[in-house]
Amino acid sequence: MRDEVDRLIAAWKAQRPDLDLSPLGVLSRITRISRHLDIERRNAFADLDTWGFDVLASLRRRCAISTFTESTHARNFGDKRNDDKSIRPP
Repeated sequence: MRDEVDRLIAAWKAQRPDLDLSPLGVLSRITRISRHLDIERRNAFADLDTWGFDVLASLRRRCAISTFTESTHARNFGDKRNDDKSIRPP
């Protein structure tokens, strides 16, 4: 089955048959999958940015108390989406 990436590579091969385009196929497909996963992550986590998810996941892993939640973070550090002030210590 041919897809958009195959058609892109075929167009390049027609213009530049001397180039090895095999990495382009792999990287293009990975990029497209990444976009789909990002959309699903946003749907699952209420538009939380990738960096925000990474920060919360890191804090969750490092926190000795297993009851750490996003609301705990917002209460202790302020909600940065609505606040341009520097982060306040807990």
